[in-house]
Amino acid sequence: MATTGAPRESSWVRTLTRLFAEQTRMGFAQWRVHARISAAIGLLTEGATVSTVARQVGYASSSTFVRVFRDATGETPGACGAGRSTTALELDRWVD
Repeated sequence: MATTGAPRESSWVRTLTRLFAEQTRMGFAQWRVHARISAAIGLLTEGATVSTVARQVGYASSSTFVRVFRDATGETPGACGAGRSTTALELDRWVD
């Protein structure tokens, strides 16, 4: 009888997850948010609208993007776009 690869695949996923966390010092979900927010800051400072940036960095709704951005940086994306943000550019304080 043929065996499924489930136990072996599960072990590989755990190893990859552990290695990713060791290399990035964060889990994949946290890294993805960090990458999206970093990209968003660049777009916002170039003058893109919040709704355009939300779509470009992978959010289906602007309201979700605004909530995640504010949780990550302590400021709204609109403040960053207006050039008034200092904390949004200091993402290292958010990521341990």
